[in-house]
Amino acid sequence: MISSLANFNPKKAGGGGGVSVSGQWVAVGNGSIIAKSTDGNLYSTAGNVGGLTSIGLGVAYGKDGAGQGLWVAVGGGGLIAKSSDGNLWSPAGSKGGIITNGWGVAYGKDGIGQGLWIAVGGGSYIAKSSDGNNWTPAGSKGGITYGYMVAYGKDGAGQGLWIAVGAGVPIIKSTDGNLWSPTGSNGGITGGRSVAYGKDGAGAGLWVAVGDGSNIAKSSDGNTWTPAGNVGGITTGGLSVAYGKDGLGGNLWIVAGESGGSVIAKSTDGNIWSPTGTNGGLSSARGVAYGKDASGVGLWVAVGEGNMIAKSTDGNTWTPAGSIGGITMGRSVAFNSELFIP
Repeated sequence: MISSLANFNPKKAGGGGGVSVSGQWVAVGNGSIIAKSTDGNLYSTAGNVGGLTSIGLGVAYGKDGAGQGLWVAVGGGGLIAKSSDGNLWSPAGSKGGIITNGWGVAYGKDGIGQGLWIAVGGGSYIAKSSDGNNWTPAGSKGGITYGYMVAYGKDGAGQGLWIAVGAGVPIIKSTDGNLWSPTGSNGGITGGRSVAYGKDGAGAGLWVAVGDGSNIAKSSDGNTWTPAGNVGGITTGGLSVAYGKDGLGGNLWIVAGESGGSVIAKSTDGNIWSPTGTNGGLSSARGVAYGKDASGVGLWVAVGEGNMIAKSTDGNTWTPAGSIGGITMGRSVAFNSELFIP
């Protein structure tokens, strides 16, 4: 099962008002479907679930058509739900042909620099929206036959790029979120499960994708992918990947995986991976994201099976969250902050 992660692309927010050091976490999955937290530790059940049926599979934070903060969640029944506060949710006005399960969602930019949402799943496989409410099918699908995750970042020249992963062609790319094509190589990934954009050990832009086959692949441009140098014990498939910081402010990648190998692996460069010291009671980790606690200190949160939600201040030592807000299996988690808007 796949997690949808917020694209970590730290920068100062444009416009007035600055950036708040604190924010909100939203986790989705089985059970209560949507849970929320202001500190990443104590979770409560959201006020409603916006029409999602049976399960939440992906969640992300971005902007609506007026530039205001917006949460979007996707899940069972192919439904798309939206919320301005992470607590009260309503169904999107349309769902862009995603008629089975919606699996992944992310916020970025279209080909002319305007805000854009992309959701992937079954049915039309890829849907797009400029406001998070009205969705239409993408113009092409790049050979993907089921979408599991999508992220926004940069190509090798620093231009905006979307990457989606899934079944069929495992990794596809788009410069505008509408027209998609296969990447030049897939780094041994035979079925894509998650993808994120961050930095390598030298501070240059890097994509990391996880899934079946080689388990972890990397790319400096989003087009040419190679297997990572090792997989840090992620031997039964990577399910989610995210980029953030360690406890000292250094760059850190985290991969979440299935039971049977390492549940969580870490890397400072996206290439060489090692198992984390603890996994916070997770028997499998299905979603991971980086954000901040209530005091503005960096925090990792992972969701999955076992203790459902785990947290870490350094990405290495993980402990169970204080409460889980009714989630009986975590599928995806995201944090809201202007720091995370592309």
